[in-house]
Amino acid sequence: MIDADEARRSAVREVRNGPQIDDEQFSAWRGANVGEPQLVHDELGQPAYWLVPIEIQGTTVGAVRILDTGRAAAMIAYRAGSNVLELTPARVLE
Repeated sequence: MIDADEARRSAVREVRNGPQIDDEQFSAWRGANVGEPQLVHDELGQPAYWLVPIEIQGTTVGAVRILDTGRAAAMIAYRAGSNVLELTPARVLE
């Protein structure tokens, strides 16, 4: 399992080179910052993957799921008008 710093670096690469470049669904990611990686555990309590929030001015606009190898497995863009945008990054990651 990679550490939090490597998970953050992987998420930074996704924000720099990711879908916001040509996918309008990810337009909120433009100019975004990477938040604090959160380690997600499986049902047995074993580390499973990292979930890294994508933030603009303190608001979580998405997340990147980083596998134990450091590869990005999923990118999530929260949609405008969703009440999830009102949540803190820690609450979204719960």
